[in-house]
Amino acid sequence: MKILDMIGTSASNLWRNKGRTFLTVIAIFIGAFTITLTSAVNSGVNDYINRQLSIFGKENKGVQIVKKVEMNSISGGLEEYKEGETGGNQEQSIYSTPSLAKSDIEKLKKIEGLENVKPAENILGDYIEGANGKKFVAGNITSINENTDVKLDIKAGKDISTKNEAVISQDYIEGLGFKNAENALGKTIKMQFSNQFNGEKKVYEFKVSGVMNKNLVQNQLTVISNEFKKEILAFQQKNMPEAQKEKYFAATASLKPEFRNEEKLQMVK
Repeated sequence: MKILDMIGTSASNLWRNKGRTFLTVIAIFIGAFTITLTSAVNSGVNDYINRQLSIFGKENKGVQIVKKVEMNSISGGLEEYKEGETGGNQEQSIYSTPSLAKSDIEKLKKIEGLENVKPAENILGDYIEGANGKKFVAGNITSINENTDVKLDIKAGKDISTKNEAVISQDYIEGLGFKNAENALGKTIKMQFSNQFNGEKKVYEFKVSGVMNKNLVQNQLTVISNEFKKEILAFQQKNMPEAQKEKYFAATASLKPEFRNEEKLQMVK
């Protein structure tokens, strides 16, 4: 039988059973659509999770160690700043974190599987102020170490390239008076910091270089340069009692390559 005859016979049979042919075509279409949709959703979810966790680095290389924490009340939205309050007496985080002593850092250095153990020094801001003059309690403020593979999930703009630049979370856009993420780029924001030991307050200005997508792990996050963080830290630690100088809110470390799997990670924990 020739190919043309086979095609003709097939077409004739399909036309003879119109109902079955129609249902078969619909079933094939639905099946193909379902497979495509499932693959797309799976890919999208994986990409979203990777971007959410990108602020912690890749491949389980970096870890942060804090002392046992207790949950406090969680505030979902921006909180208006009340004059006279400082970062030290406002709930900056959903956690209350006891400090690590120098002896704790030394113990961490002896744990098998950890390397590059360093104390992490925290800065607390009083408020963040935008183009509309409204002040809100400053959320998490951090800097990104150049030697890590941490990558910010930038929605608009770019990462920090100069000392006075900052990347803010999308959480702040509306509250600080910006129309959208693009509108915030290049604009000046202000943040006040206090020294709890001498009562001095200081306002710093930053230029917005980028806006991060909302993050489920750390909301209301502001990223500043390491250089600026050191300057603010020096201001906040002026007149600090000697007993406080060797206490840290956390420590950072890297996992050795042979410990970057779930089984080995449990051993480190």
